Amino acid sequence: MPKLLLFLLFSFTLSSCNTFKGQNYTSKNSLWAESYYFRGYKLNSGYRLTEDDIKNYVKLLKDNGIGYIYVFSGPFGSDGHLPAYPFSKVAQQSVSLFKKYYPELMVLPWIGGIQGKTVFLNDSTWVYNALSDAKKLISFLKVKGVHVDFEHIVPEYGYIDTGIIHFDTTAYSHYTRNVNKFHNRLRAMSPHAFISSVVVPDCRDSKPWKLKTTSKDLKELLISIDQLSLLYYDTGISDSLIFDKNCNELLRNMADLKLHHKKVNFQIGLGTFQNPNSLLQKFRHLDIENLKNSIRAINAAEKNLKPLTNPISGIALFCDWQTSDDEWEDFKQYWLMKN
Repeated sequence: MPKLLLFLLFSFTLSSCNTFKGQNYTSKNSLWAESYYFRGYKLNSGYRLTEDDIKNYVKLLKDNGIGYIYVFSGPFGSDGHLPAYPFSKVAQQSVSLFKKYYPELMVLPWIGGIQGKTVFLNDSTWVYNALSDAKKLISFLKVKGVHVDFEHIVPEYGYIDTGIIHFDTTAYSHYTRNVNKFHNRLRAMSPHAFISSVVVPDCRDSKPWKLKTTSKDLKELLISIDQLSLLYYDTGISDSLIFDKNCNELLRNMADLKLHHKKVNFQIGLGTFQNPNSLLQKFRHLDIENLKNSIRAINAAEKNLKPLTNPISGIALFCDWQTSDDEWEDFKQYWLMKN
């Protein structure tokens, strides 16, 4: 084979695949995306979505190894129904354009909300409507599945969101069980769908404002899903050593879960945002939880896993509308290009 051809082949191989600790991370990361791509316009400015906007967005996704986007399609209403905009012609056109310019991309409508505000998992009528709309949306948009994102604020921090109608003690004690039931029924209704979900992990030193999910409850959830993001932000940790120790615990718990659920993609959710609510800022110390330091902690924790297998298939970034150019560069340098 001519030397020039060998050189070109080698160059193409390097440019088409980012490796990290022997694993191919190309297009295995996820990104929470704003409703703009399904609404067709920006909520704050009214700016209209164009085909060029999607082409430019696709370039950003490819450049940063993003293979899944969770496009906001909610929240659910208090009656369990989704809003009208994800069932629009604009949303269908956006999905078609994503398929045209990035066929490998998995576009997943992001559905969910906050328990006690617009989510009522203890209400059978609400659950029936929510499940029906989720199944309907998958079919309408011709997508492979959905990303389910339920949240429950810890009662002592209820002051954070005054929109919560009330804290139902029964609903609180049964919350994770109801979440698991929802996913289980969604799987039964859509057996071939790709179901993605997200939880706040039960790490000992984390003091989040959202309810944690125990490893026991996670094992039940994992039976019904294909991908899980475990959030590692808003931990309430202000000490770097404790943050690192907590990260070690998280990865070891993930590795244990992966042993029994090999087909599930496990991701760590990292934040690229600043909490606009001053009441939330004490839960996220940006000198500790910034993207660069969070990835550093994950890289260090991975080295401590041996002999356990690395469970991470990628990172899930929250969110596209607040990730700066510098953060994208950090993501490339410290995650995508790490060997």
